[in-house]
Amino acid sequence: YAIQQFGSPPYWLTWIRYSFFIVAYPTGVSGELFCSFAAFQQAAANDIGVITMPNKWNVTFDLSLMILVIMLLYIPFFPQLYMHVFSQRKKILGAHDKKE
Repeated sequence: YAIQQFGSPPYWLTWIRYSFFIVAYPTGVSGELFCSFAAFQQAAANDIGVITMPNKWNVTFDLSLMILVIMLLYIPFFPQLYMHVFSQRKKILGAHDKKE
């Protein structure tokens, strides 16, 4: 991004930007899920972030359940996000191939 402020970046840098995500994105999501699973186990085992009834707000909350819900949201949303980045890659790198 910073290089674009001063001119057009070289093609190899653009290619790296739009190609390394193929490995980096799933690796990052896997790391997030492993950390979330560890947090889920810790929160569930020690009742961390649990608000039980009755209380003055008349609500209940369980952090371990919230972590689990967020982890499950990766199932429908990760493929959409990953494929969107592929379409961005095709748009940017495909446009370069057409120019040559």
